[in-house]
Amino acid sequence: MDPYALGSYVIRYGRDSNDLDQQIVLPNDNPNVQMSYRVANLAKGEWFFTVQAVDADGLMSAPSAVVSKRI
Repeated sequence: MDPYALGSYVIRYGRDSNDLDQQIVLPNDNPNVQMSYRVANLAKGEWFFTVQAVDADGLMSAPSAVVSKRI
């Protein structure tokens, strides 16, 4: 996907890898900058995350592989 065609990124996360019930939408303000994002205020335990790209027309990519992080 052309980085200039990206509209935003969607980070989905949750406590259950099969039910990522929370999300954060990050606009693609500058496609030349490598993005990172820290999800704050997570309770202790294991959290699961995936990311999707959304193009300028609103079409969403398939989700990335689910990754986990223990807090």
